[in-house]
Amino acid sequence: MSFDGKVVLVTGGSKGIGKAVVERVVADGASVVINYSSDSKPAEELVSKIGSDKALAFKADVSNIAEIEKLVQATVEKFGKIDCVMANAACAPMNDLESTTEEGFDKAFNLNSGRGTTNNHQKAVKHMPRDGRVILVSSGVLHQSQVAPRYLLYASSKGSIEQMTRILAKDLGPKGITVNAIAPGPTATEMFF
Repeated sequence: MSFDGKVVLVTGGSKGIGKAVVERVVADGASVVINYSSDSKPAEELVSKIGSDKALAFKADVSNIAEIEKLVQATVEKFGKIDCVMANAACAPMNDLESTTEEGFDKAFNLNSGRGTTNNHQKAVKHMPRDGRVILVSSGVLHQSQVAPRYLLYASSKGSIEQMTRILAKDLGPKGITVNAIAPGPTATEMFF
């Protein structure tokens, strides 16, 4: 697939699956915005490797709407548009019911699905053309017959992504924007290992 002339915004784009996506779409011709939330070094290394004419690193907490607005604004200022947004930023709290805290619950749902995903797409789609793409990241853990109790928050927050995908597809489809979710299986990333 050619991404020539396309602009792709990847949240959580400096490590793991997000980094692999960034490298792939750049190889296929895209310009990219690499969102990260804490450590700038991996994102800046990617920009150096790709070139600052085709890549921008931007720090933003995607569960914070003001930071998402700045991320989207920086993307549009640098590249003029957003063709594709991939909601990859996530956390993987591993708690069973007894060890679940309100803070852990809020973090999982605000980052993995609720605020993070909704805020990101709500702001980004305003700058997308009719053939725009929204890609959400669910998890293969949802499709396993045996899931460990410690996956309570992670699997629950990722499960809401799959329903959100169905609803957003109906909402954005008439605007010519395609919405899909991917559900990667076990992947050797820093988040899990």
